Amino acid sequence: MFRYFIFFYLFIINISYTQGLVINEIMSNNNSCVLDKDGEPSDWIELYNPTNDSINLNNYTLSDDANILNKWTFPNIHISAQGTLIIFASGKNLNASDELHTNFKLSSAGEFIYLSNSEETIIDYILPVILEEDESYGRLPDGSTNVLHLDVCTPNLLNNNTNQLVFSTRSGFYSQAFNLHIQSFLGDTIYYSLDGSLPNPNSNLFEDSIFIYNKNLDENYVSEFPTSPNQSLIDYPAWEPASTTINKSNIIRCISYSNGEPSSKVYTQTYFVDNNIENKYNLPIISIVTEELNFFSSDSGIYVPGIYFDEHNPNWTGNYFQKGRLSERPVHVEYFDEDGLLQFSQDAGVRIHGGKTRQAAQKSLRLYARKEYGKKYFNYALLHNDDINQYKRFIIQTSMGCWNQSIIKDVVAHNIVNNLNLETQRFQPTIVFLNGEYWGIHTIREYIDEHYINDKYDNEQEVEILEGYMNAFEEFNNLFNVIQTNELDTYEYLKTKIDIENYISYQLSQMFFANYDWPGNNVKLWRFINEPEKKWRFIFYDLDASMGDPSYNMFQHCTNTDTNIDWPNPTESTEIFRRLLEYSEFKEAFINRAAQMLHDYDEIDVFVEQIRIIKDLYTNELNRHIDRWNFPNSYTNWESSVNDLMHFLAERPCEFTSHLMDFFNLSEFEFICDNNLKNSCITLFPNPNNGYFSISNTSYESLIGNLYLLNAKGQIVYQKTDFSMQHNQDHIINLSGLSAGLYMMNFIHPTGTENKTFIISK
Repeated sequence: MFRYFIFFYLFIINISYTQGLVINEIMSNNNSCVLDKDGEPSDWIELYNPTNDSINLNNYTLSDDANILNKWTFPNIHISAQGTLIIFASGKNLNASDELHTNFKLSSAGEFIYLSNSEETIIDYILPVILEEDESYGRLPDGSTNVLHLDVCTPNLLNNNTNQLVFSTRSGFYSQAFNLHIQSFLGDTIYYSLDGSLPNPNSNLFEDSIFIYNKNLDENYVSEFPTSPNQSLIDYPAWEPASTTINKSNIIRCISYSNGEPSSKVYTQTYFVDNNIENKYNLPIISIVTEELNFFSSDSGIYVPGIYFDEHNPNWTGNYFQKGRLSERPVHVEYFDEDGLLQFSQDAGVRIHGGKTRQAAQKSLRLYARKEYGKKYFNYALLHNDDINQYKRFIIQTSMGCWNQSIIKDVVAHNIVNNLNLETQRFQPTIVFLNGEYWGIHTIREYIDEHYINDKYDNEQEVEILEGYMNAFEEFNNLFNVIQTNELDTYEYLKTKIDIENYISYQLSQMFFANYDWPGNNVKLWRFINEPEKKWRFIFYDLDASMGDPSYNMFQHCTNTDTNIDWPNPTESTEIFRRLLEYSEFKEAFINRAAQMLHDYDEIDVFVEQIRIIKDLYTNELNRHIDRWNFPNSYTNWESSVNDLMHFLAERPCEFTSHLMDFFNLSEFEFICDNNLKNSCITLFPNPNNGYFSISNTSYESLIGNLYLLNAKGQIVYQKTDFSMQHNQDHIINLSGLSAGLYMMNFIHPTGTENKTFIISK
């Protein structure tokens, strides 16, 4: 939970100074603010003497335990008048004249800190406070009664050197307009902007308050910048002006100046005002604020075609195709959870993310936390049910990368294979506002790099990541040379270089989902450099081109030998799979693993339930998204495209089984395809359920028949004759009054009969 440390009463109290020695500033999570003489980032406590006389600290004490106030005792040392003194809380217990160290450490989770005089009378203390890395907590002005989180750590320096601003109302969601007040702790002049620009003395002068109101009916501005070439020039959806006035937020950026120089950092706040705000959004919101030029300048804007666009090569040129650190722009990011609560607010870096999708009107963004921006991490569990609660980088993915209008192909595929031996990307749909204007639905995804790998495996080893296709790398060229020898011990050697179990799961998953844009593209693998075996593992990512034609033969696709094909499966990209299939041990393992996976994938109801759950996350927001981007074309087309995924998953197991048996010339196979599954058009979900569930028609036709629900004894517990279901229509059934147990659905219609068992659990 984001913490608010300063309350509005600070505006009206008279700041009074303590009469004697105080704890002026502390840091309990030091990383780089200051180092001790051993070169270590020890935590520290700063004392301040506000008096006009030197104070002898002999036999004064510091402690983090109220029952042991004399836990650490000062030597015979003085603190000068109006001076400061640093004591490192390192546990080293040193009383050297040049550097003091306590015999205890500080907890970044928060604890009391007591300063006592030689008579063991407490003269000052600090309450427990949670501090992030390199964040300090202290008095402003120095020695005052105002204790707060400081923007800049100042060990052995006066805190008064840096001003802080406090806002009467925190960033968030409000149902009524209001006046925003801002207070400068040191009384310096405040300037502000309302358009994302960095404030300076040429900006608005803050005098009394800023009126914060519902801006939804204000004219569109940022969304009027064309962010792509014309549709005739590119493959992905092109920019069109929003079809209506889009939702907006108030963005405020403030800074204080003293004697013509900045005296504070830049503060950024976001306010959403709407009389229905509590019910308006059901997804997290990310507010990104930056100077307009960073995104939309023809010369330097990373979100527009700009000066790097070449009309003779429109698919692969434009400012948005620039990469590397020079393409990174500074932004301020605020994250509001589903309940509208601010979880983090910090400066960060941003780059355009992706391959060819960079040309699309709405683009994927990659956000970077760096020390130079203020914080090294985004400290929040962005992905629910996730044990990772901090990220160095993460992606907010465009909705326009999907090769149909479902916008969820990639997340559906990742969700299905999530329990396999693969590195996958979890997801969280989110709404983005850019410089106060609605930027539509994006999806938060993990960025799989060395930081992700180390966090996942709780490891700090050096990680090597390769991207492209495999024999584009020197390491794999060496492996290919070994493979081509085709000696009996070659496969044993390969098993020491490649995680074969991971590779088989990866290859089968890509093939099952019929990912057309692979393996000549979207191949990524990694290894720990210092592990003895250093095995390569394959990363499952970018399935936007998957789940098209359920009858597409990926065995032919993945064994292509036609040298005239450049994409999506040139011969060099299929060579490792073709060579590995020459080894009987690999072939047997591949076939056996295929059977196991197909057994897991033969319940269409499970797939449908997963897709429905994912679909529901996007449903409430989709019409606003369409109004903003004109993609998907319509809500109806979106639903139809989602339904196409269900059809693919219903038909794919049988098609895949047929292709596999033909390719390996098998007369029998451990997985027996259920053609009833392929022809099934009725799904029931969730299963198990509590008696409250849905029945859906996933066929392309309307169906009329008789529906019967029976208990384990064959007794009818629910029936409906002439039961009509339109294409892609859900019917909610309420049997919550029934006892727990096994039940059967029987639906008799003109083209056949369908039976499904389900469980009611209480």
